[in-house]
Amino acid sequence: MSNSPERITPIIDLVIAIDTSVSMRDEAVGLSAAAESAIEAARSNGPSDLQVTWLGVEGTWDNTHFDRTVRDYLMQECHVAESDIRGRKRGTVKGGGAQEDGARTIEDIASHFNWRSGAARAIFYLSDEGLEGGGDDVTEADIEAANRAIEAAISAKAMVHTYFGITLSRDKDKLRQEFARVAHDTGGQAFTHDDLANGFTQILKDIICSTQSKTADEAAIIDVEAISIESPDTDAESDANISAPPPETVEPEAATVDTGTDARNNTDQIVRNHALVAAGIGLIPLPLADLAAIGATQLLMIRKLSQCYDLPFSQHRATAFISALISAGETGLILTSVGKWVPGIGAIGLSVTTAAAAGGLTYAIGKVFVRHFDTGGTFLDLDANAMKAYFAEQYQAGKLTLK
Repeated sequence: MSNSPERITPIIDLVIAIDTSVSMRDEAVGLSAAAESAIEAARSNGPSDLQVTWLGVEGTWDNTHFDRTVRDYLMQECHVAESDIRGRKRGTVKGGGAQEDGARTIEDIASHFNWRSGAARAIFYLSDEGLEGGGDDVTEADIEAANRAIEAAISAKAMVHTYFGITLSRDKDKLRQEFARVAHDTGGQAFTHDDLANGFTQILKDIICSTQSKTADEAAIIDVEAISIESPDTDAESDANISAPPPETVEPEAATVDTGTDARNNTDQIVRNHALVAAGIGLIPLPLADLAAIGATQLLMIRKLSQCYDLPFSQHRATAFISALISAGETGLILTSVGKWVPGIGAIGLSVTTAAAAGGLTYAIGKVFVRHFDTGGTFLDLDANAMKAYFAEQYQAGKLTLK
């Protein structure tokens, strides 16, 4: 690129909400104690304008940061009518159920929190019981409540991170899976008590850094959308055509569903052209913003592919799937640099060390989405494990194709 993208200070709004039943006190104390060191550690990845809001679900914890309830904050700071709050009032549900209304809490925060303009939005919810009023099993009501929370978070463009604590429940695996589903479907990360080897400091740092990377990715999309992605000259296929065309050349014509030869050629060309752009970016020594540009190129490619199949694009689901796909895959990528990023996920050790690797990775991701959409799939039923062999095959094919 002739002009480096302007470096920005990411704006991050993180809301931490915790179940205030007695069994969660240790987590409330531990997380509060870890806050300062985690925020300081996260600064090593670059500056950010971070705002953390600590809220208890229908209760508070003494001597912790959780000194205000979700209900009080939404009504006093966000001017939400109490009748619009989905979470139930303490004392209206048997036992401590209202203090364990996790899914409703996520839904309320996503829908009503006073998010700052331009901020990357994240919610971190901690509990050790079911998402709908607690309990030690996963009921149909839990699943339905979780679905509403997921849709509210996606609509608000907020990623949800979850922590599932210690439980003696016989259904603990199902509970853990349901917490993980809420996180993964919104682009967030799922943690359990087993992840506390380094305490809450590492967990909170990971959450802040992954949210920060989301801000970088979304900013990079703006730059990438200004890139001309045209058919390259046949004598210079190794170079991506990176210029600044008039805006009308950026977006494709309105897409129609067509499974014939023309549609196949169109999707193949979209994948190839975006892979070439990623390869072109991969030729440059990459600071953070340019690494984010590779991720943004992949997201832009997926969005254009979804238009070809007349499917609504979901950035949260796309980024979560890419992370899962790379984690499940066996691509033989060399893991050499901590400062490399996957869109929306953050530093996970992957290093796109060459233009061929950057292009091959983008090519493989595109081919996986094409196969999925060709067989009638949508963003709602992406399965990384089912695609890992095909992904690895297309990664190698992409590196050869783009030579």
